[in-house]
Amino acid sequence: MTKLLLLCSVLFIGCIQSSYAQNQQKFIETVELNRKTNSLEFKDILKNIYAQQIGDTQQYASDEDFKSYPKTVFYDAAAQEQQLVLMHPVVVYKNANNEIRYFVLMEKLSYSNGYLETCRACSAKADFLIFKKQDNGSFYLLNYQLNADDLPGGAGRLKLDLKQIKQHLQPMGKDLIGSYFVGHYTGAGGEAGSEWYNLFLPDQGKIQVVDIGLAGNDSRSFYADRPEYSSVTTSTLNVMANGQVYYPIEVSYKTLNGGKKKSDFEKSRFIFNPKANAYIEQKIKR
Repeated sequence: MTKLLLLCSVLFIGCIQSSYAQNQQKFIETVELNRKTNSLEFKDILKNIYAQQIGDTQQYASDEDFKSYPKTVFYDAAAQEQQLVLMHPVVVYKNANNEIRYFVLMEKLSYSNGYLETCRACSAKADFLIFKKQDNGSFYLLNYQLNADDLPGGAGRLKLDLKQIKQHLQPMGKDLIGSYFVGHYTGAGGEAGSEWYNLFLPDQGKIQVVDIGLAGNDSRSFYADRPEYSSVTTSTLNVMANGQVYYPIEVSYKTLNGGKKKSDFEKSRFIFNPKANAYIEQKIKR
């Protein structure tokens, strides 16, 4: 009887948490930003788009992790929490119709009682904003995604490499521009790994980061005393433009196992499934 009550309690709590998460997401989706700003300077975006002012961030002025970013602290109505907001450099690109667009990434760190809330495996949230420039020189907010989470990161920070994103901007589908990048992480015992990610930048629809699949792995540190068990995997990625709504992605893997002189080679094709909102891996036989 006690076990049954405990199981019921766990299921009840799980239902409450799931319901809260769904309601929170629905609330975030109802929060609307203003659409026009005179410039893409941080203070103007805050004032004109978020209806916020730059707050006191003096304690982070000399912090090496934050001093290069325009920043502020404000209460985010969508996330219902206090956040330290960092603006990353603007990325200029052309959409599927060859029109100039401006991508703005706002990194948002949870902030409470003057302290950042971080943990080793935590990532920050992010707002994704896409602007177009109007004839009068002002900017119009075409599309946005608020408080995107489940993003690559660690220690409370994002790991979205804008240098990679700029370098790999290209069509990711028939009418979709995006960019792929690698996110790195370190596991238990120092084992290093990485994942391929895709950033979708539609003028309409959901701006999002989607996990493609494994990029690499290095277990030499983990097996330092048993090198014969270690392995190193690297990969290269190619977008296969085929006229479909979402282009397939092909990843070629090279793995060298400890104790072997020759590398093993494999290929996988990743197909985006809109219903699952995920890439599905298909092994390619050699």
